[in-house]
Amino acid sequence: MSHDDKICPEFSNAPTVETILGVQFAPLRGFRSNHYGWFWNEYLKAKGFKAVSDESLLPTYIEEFGVPKLHLTRKGDGEDILGVRMKARTEDRSRTVQLQPDKLYLGWNRNNPQAPRYASVKTEFMALFDNLNEFATVASLGPVQPNLWEVHYVNQIPPGRLWSEPRDWHRVFPTLFPSTDPSISGFRFATYSGEWHFEIQPEKGRVHVRVAKMVMNQSATPTLYLSLLARGEIGSKNSDDLVTGMETGHAACTRLFLELTSPEAHAEWGIKSHE
Repeated sequence: MSHDDKICPEFSNAPTVETILGVQFAPLRGFRSNHYGWFWNEYLKAKGFKAVSDESLLPTYIEEFGVPKLHLTRKGDGEDILGVRMKARTEDRSRTVQLQPDKLYLGWNRNNPQAPRYASVKTEFMALFDNLNEFATVASLGPVQPNLWEVHYVNQIPPGRLWSEPRDWHRVFPTLFPSTDPSISGFRFATYSGEWHFEIQPEKGRVHVRVAKMVMNQSATPTLYLSLLARGEIGSKNSDDLVTGMETGHAACTRLFLELTSPEAHAEWGIKSHE
């Protein structure tokens, strides 16, 4: 994962396997299933997106502050969205687009030694968002009114020199996991799984960090999974607009990635520079 070289170093073998940018907006009323085919034919087909599937709708997300409980999702305010979510992929599975009446996502998947770069994903995502605005006008769906930005990084750290058992995870995440073996007499420790939530001050959004041991991509070998998901509202107190918000989320995820992972891990991933 990388940012401007003055803020974040580059890695020759970063563990990032997927970079996802997204926007949530007020539901496009009048959106029907035929609009998916229309959008795909006009804006995705020529870009190589061929595999299309229907998925369940994602819920409405919210990042509120000044409330007693952390709310990660909420239902539509009396206007539930019905239907399905469209997922389209390129044949080489390097890029994925997801669209539903209130959300648009673009994901870049790692299919070569180079991890997906934020700058490249952002450029394509903003072009795709422009396409959506044009489409909403032509299809008489009303203006696209963003209310939340999203930046998501998925990382995989396979077992090897950094860790072989979950009790070694402190070598990767020294601030999240204890360096002592938590096994007790008669009980052998098996694994960790946890979530941590960080506010992007002052109330700009949150970064939701998840760490777990899991099997991914039909591999038989469990890997150490690290997810950094940043979200922030648009149009609320202290909020950013879409572009500024994504920059805020990207910088926050980058900072947390560096601060939560160890110098030993940085060396293993081939850190190049850090100013």
